[in-house]
Amino acid sequence: MKVCFVYPTKQSMGKLFYPAKVWKNYSETAVILPNLGIAYLAALLRENGHEVDLIEGNALNLKLQQIVDRLKDFAPEYLLFTSITDNFQ
Repeated sequence: MKVCFVYPTKQSMGKLFYPAKVWKNYSETAVILPNLGIAYLAALLRENGHEVDLIEGNALNLKLQQIVDRLKDFAPEYLLFTSITDNFQ
């Protein structure tokens, strides 16, 4: 089974929506912390013999078209997206 996890690139953080005390925990593109949830799931699937790709748009600083190109190259059977409320823009 070919599975791809995608954490889409955050286009911009709404600096006006956060007080300085909260903003210091963010970068211009996303939360500073890595997305461990999808990394754990990807590792579990790999350990069980599945072919897995993980596209972390923020960590890789990918544009939307770059994400689409990677998806076309990998051609997954299952595509799983994850996001946080902030990324729903």
